[in-house]
Amino acid sequence: MKRFIIALVIAMTASSADAISETLLEAPLKNAPTPTSRQTTIDGYFIVKFKDKDVHQSLRKETGERQTLGNKTTSFEHAIFDTFEAEHVRTLALGTDLIKVKLSDKSSDAIAIDLVNTGRFEFVEKMRVYYPLDFDSSEYNDPEYHNQSYFGDYSEDLKRGSGFAKMRASTVNNLGRKVRIAVIDSGSYRHEDVDFVGGYDFVTYEGFDEKGDINTVERDSDPTDEYFNETTGETCNVGHGLAVSSMIAAKANNGVGMVGAVDANMVEIIPVRALGCTGGSNTDIMEAVLWAAGESIEGVPDIDQPVDIVNMSLGGGANGGCPEWEQAVFDRLRELGVVVVVAAGNEDMNVVNSIPGACTRIVTVGSTDERGDKASFSNYGEKVDVSTFGTNVVGAFLSTTEDNLYSIGNGTSYSAPLVAATAASLLLKYPFLNPEQIESIIKSSTVDNSVIEGAQTVCGRRGCGTGILQANTAIKSISDAMEVSSYSVSHRYEGYDSAADVKWLDAMSSYVNACELVRYQWGNLGTEVQGITYNLFLTETNGERVELETVSIPQKVMALPQNATLSVQACVNGDCGNLVEMEVSNLNYPAACSNNS
Repeated sequence: MKRFIIALVIAMTASSADAISETLLEAPLKNAPTPTSRQTTIDGYFIVKFKDKDVHQSLRKETGERQTLGNKTTSFEHAIFDTFEAEHVRTLALGTDLIKVKLSDKSSDAIAIDLVNTGRFEFVEKMRVYYPLDFDSSEYNDPEYHNQSYFGDYSEDLKRGSGFAKMRASTVNNLGRKVRIAVIDSGSYRHEDVDFVGGYDFVTYEGFDEKGDINTVERDSDPTDEYFNETTGETCNVGHGLAVSSMIAAKANNGVGMVGAVDANMVEIIPVRALGCTGGSNTDIMEAVLWAAGESIEGVPDIDQPVDIVNMSLGGGANGGCPEWEQAVFDRLRELGVVVVVAAGNEDMNVVNSIPGACTRIVTVGSTDERGDKASFSNYGEKVDVSTFGTNVVGAFLSTTEDNLYSIGNGTSYSAPLVAATAASLLLKYPFLNPEQIESIIKSSTVDNSVIEGAQTVCGRRGCGTGILQANTAIKSISDAMEVSSYSVSHRYEGYDSAADVKWLDAMSSYVNACELVRYQWGNLGTEVQGITYNLFLTETNGERVELETVSIPQKVMALPQNATLSVQACVNGDCGNLVEMEVSNLNYPAACSNNS
């Protein structure tokens, strides 16, 4: 039985200025040589959105051939094509278009500015291309379930644990159907341990010709991770999408391979191929995401049933944060009720400079190591929502024979599907949850790893989200809602230490004593859930207890009680649990409140 140890990665690169992206690199195993990243600028290609929606509609009526549009109409917007010697490549989703502009002696950045300055576009963004990196393989190995340490419970001796064994055991299907998860990646591949359902191949980009123009291929209904080059006669496969899918829903108790984080009998994995062997464009990736969520895409039949969750184990550096078009895609998915989980990236940099991790209305996932601290490669920062184990992780890998191959790899690509699986289990057990609630529960069901054994960690200094995911806690968050097993008390303005913050807090003192404000948070929901309320009580030093109010959100900001203690009692549909006193100690006051500390 052949098994590989593989440092496996899909990464994306993008081009210059606000769309510059650097490849992500999975940390190689056993000091294997670092693969050389490939970066290129898609000079002259732009994603644009006309302010006049009629222009977009008229472009949709054009034939699929590239045509200079300047002679087609006398409208000012269409005349822009003539002025810039531009061609319409194709229409895109959400009312946008892909155009190609002749650069002449100007840079792409300069052309983008010129286009914006016409005043006819809502935005102009350069097209980016994402590339898979090479990977290194060494000796064979035989991964088994006992290698999947994240299934265990977190403890001082097992900081890799996230409680997935207990989550699986506690998950019941109240949804009435299988939960559907789209893996936006390199596609599907036959494997003994992973089943796929449906899917589509969205790849249109296949590199450049000698003139610098994009080579395009037609989209089709076969999402198989395979590409045949008719010129060279070579076939290539990537395997990343298979590995990610196996993390979510590899079959259990079949005598082979590994175990998925969620029961494969409750899940449908929808493979959406958006990354090919020569790279993948952001236009292909984002339209793949929209299609999976049920949106209509030009030239592609609609998906038979929209997905519930999207996993994107891909990302790349880009100055300027999240592009407007890509943020619009994620906004639309949130409106459609789809949970989006993305990998934070593997460049050991602030995720604010990484796409799609820098975007909002998604769950951005970082990686931790066996110490419970930030994995050396993982991106970090305030945009990271949560982290989980991501080093030496077992995953299925493709084989061109019937041999059952598995790989061991590192990266946030492996952490994201664990969070996607947690979201799937939550939706199965609690079908009434919306994406905001699922995100909140996941972020509230963590172990704080900012300090370990009394010392501040790298996560504590740089930020790894709310901590290490505890899937067993998340799945019990509602059924055990009457038991308030955890709480935190912090100063409302902890960390407000800059000169501007001090000035702002001083100004606030005219209206409220900001230095006395304390934030209480409790439980593992972090959000309002129908039928769950919280009774708050204040206990004086003489032991007298006064009921303050009943709230539906598990948090409260109030002035620090003098010689008194705030208590909470959780209730589910009128049945209430025990009172829990929330003691206050060692508050970290902002700089403006130094006299209070």
